[in-house]
Amino acid sequence: MKSGKGIIYIRYLCLLALIIYKIYFILHGLSQLKNKQGEMGGIFICNNNNNVLTKCNGLDDYNTCGNGIECIASSCGRPLFPGIGISYAGTKDPFDENAATSIESIITSLAIFYSLVPLILQLYFGIHFLAWGNLVSLTRLGIMGFLSVMNDAVLKNIVKQNRPIGSCLYFHSYGMPR
Repeated sequence: MKSGKGIIYIRYLCLLALIIYKIYFILHGLSQLKNKQGEMGGIFICNNNNNVLTKCNGLDDYNTCGNGIECIASSCGRPLFPGIGISYAGTKDPFDENAATSIESIITSLAIFYSLVPLILQLYFGIHFLAWGNLVSLTRLGIMGFLSVMNDAVLKNIVKQNRPIGSCLYFHSYGMPR
């Protein structure tokens, strides 16, 4: 009898830790967006306009690009949160500062929501399992986690296909195989 209660307490403790972590993650990401820190401050590229993206460290970085080529802020925007492959703007021409997709557009909002659906479902299944001990939720969470790891950590790193030139995640990860 005591071991059953112990497992419930462990589940509730894990649930509390998961909720605290998600709140911290969201608040930390939003504060970085607000303060424009690190990669959340934007992506900088060499202004060579030859469809080869070279990442530089900021507007005052004159060494990375070389040959008198200046470093400019890319129009692709920034990642939505650190460590997650979701960005809120894309562009066909990262060298044109006015080419970025408007953040306020309904298409951008739908794309961000669509990108967050798997993360929301994983959070839901994790909370559902930890709160009520439902093994169906644990199975769904396990399958989603397995597919994410196989896709992002294994398949994309085997094929190593670069993302399109206008992708805000060009320097962060590989894209899907064609």
